[in-house]
Amino acid sequence: MRTKESNMLAQQALDDLDAIMRTENGRRFIYAILESTEVETAVFSSEPYFNAFLSGKRAVGAVSYTHL
Repeated sequence: MRTKESNMLAQQALDDLDAIMRTENGRRFIYAILESTEVETAVFSSEPYFNAFLSGKRAVGAVSYTHL
């Protein structure tokens, strides 16, 4: 169960994202982040450490994308 404080923090994060997305500069910034994390690209490398890096990078983008 969420506490009052965690609810307030979640709402603040949504409000912050809303403020960012209201400006063209903010949307461009968020798009650049999503593009750099290759969220819309399948990632694979036969080298396990590089594959883990790519998967982690994509996971950050995927989580960010869900908040939009």
